[in-house]
Order: sequence, then structure tokens, then C-alpha cells
Amino acid sequence: MIQYLRNSSLPPSSPAYCGDNTSLQHVNMYEYQLSHKVTLCKDPVYEDFGFSVSDGLYERGVYINRIRKRGPADLSNILKPYDRILQTDKPEDKIPSDDST
Repeated sequence: MIQYLRNSSLPPSSPAYCGDNTSLQHVNMYEYQLSHKVTLCKDPVYEDFGFSVSDGLYERGVYINRIRKRGPADLSNILKPYDRILQTDKPEDKIPSDDST
């Protein structure tokens, strides 16, 4: 799961802001920041999520730099370049077993 921010100039009453995985923060009179959550599955061939990150040039943070064509991030149609990553969950590659013996 990745939580990220995207700046928007749309008003908060827009129907595009409905849903459990979106929250809205007021930045100034004309700008809002949307916080979204998305879950991506790792690409089995490239063993990645189909995007690269970089640090902010003028603002602190980690931002999406590029999105690989036909990768998990591209196919989700959710993540865009310059989205700021707020939080990531640890990938669950292995399911813990309950070995008590």
C-alpha cells in the first residue's frame, strides 16, 4: 500500500473526492492536497512496482519520478509523476508460518 499526495485546484465538493481511500487537506484558497492510498502488486518479471522515486528539489519528501510503461503503477492509472509518497507498507513477500515444532 502506498499513500501519496496530489495537488489539485478542484473544489472539495467535487464528486471525484468520494471514497474511503481519499482525504482532503486545504492548502490555500485555490489549492487542495488529496491523500490517496493505492495497493500495487510487484511485477514478476522486473520484480518492481513500475515506478522510480526521487527526493524533492524545492520541498522535502519523496516523489514519483518516472512510471514504466505497462508496469503495475502504469496499469493502475492512479499514480502520476510528481505525486509525493507519504507512506509505504512493507511488502509481504512471504507469509509467516506458524512452526511451533
